[in-house]
Amino acid sequence: MIDDSLDGEIDGLITGFLLASGVQYRRFSTDGSIRFEISPSERLPDDWCGGGNAVIGEARNLEDAEPLHLGHALVQAAVAEAREATPPGMRVAWALDRGAPPELIDRKGQRGRLILVRIRYDGFERVDRLIPIAVGEGDDSPMAISSARWLLDHPPYDRPELPDIYFEGDVVEDLLEELVFTDQIEVAGDEQRPFERKLEQVEQYVEDQLMVLRRRLSAARESLRAAEDRRDAALGADLRSQAESRVRGIQEEVDGIEGEVARLETRDDADYQRWRQHVQERRDKPPEVTRILDVEFVLE
Repeated sequence: MIDDSLDGEIDGLITGFLLASGVQYRRFSTDGSIRFEISPSERLPDDWCGGGNAVIGEARNLEDAEPLHLGHALVQAAVAEAREATPPGMRVAWALDRGAPPELIDRKGQRGRLILVRIRYDGFERVDRLIPIAVGEGDDSPMAISSARWLLDHPPYDRPELPDIYFEGDVVEDLLEELVFTDQIEVAGDEQRPFERKLEQVEQYVEDQLMVLRRRLSAARESLRAAEDRRDAALGADLRSQAESRVRGIQEEVDGIEGEVARLETRDDADYQRWRQHVQERRDKPPEVTRILDVEFVLE
């Protein structure tokens, strides 16, 4: 059995897509994974027209099956099909049974709106999250997510004759915005460690550069002292002039290395600042929010 809610939603998405597309397949459920053996079909994405095997969940020891994720071609095709099949304003009904959450049973006869969004984070690692939100008509807060997931897990039937549902102001959009904001906070916690690790790598690179420069500086200073000794011991104007020229050349090298060391020690370095900014921007990049499903419903 698949415990992870995202895996369960991908399972439902793929199953619905294959059924809606008339594609022949076999589905096997084992502990920790679900396996699909998909027959060839022109209705599948290009790379899958010849069919193939796919797996959701634990994919170890399944070298002949591709793991499914939200970026996979099959999942993308299933999302596109679901969005086309549920145009804006679509109206449906759910028949509640005894297994429905008490919150839904208590709302029998009530209308509402169900929205499924995909929130994609392109931070240090791509993270895709599918989150449903169900709002009852006249409510200013969403139902429990378990209620929304129950609706997604159970097929509705069309009710195009339902009248328009009224929500005060932008309450649904405000709830979606709050949902995305709350999810960002949760994901930001997961991103903190990779963020710190990237910053540590940038700092370590600078420290490595400093170590090399300090070694060069130490060797240059030794060369400078030796050149000064030779200059001071030189006999004759020509030899002394040559030695002085050598001292000036080495001194310029020392000054240059000291400047590079000071610049890196104070982090006044264009490369360093660009790398830090890049790391920060990757962490702060806003997520991409895609509305996959948006239906009005009545509970019956």
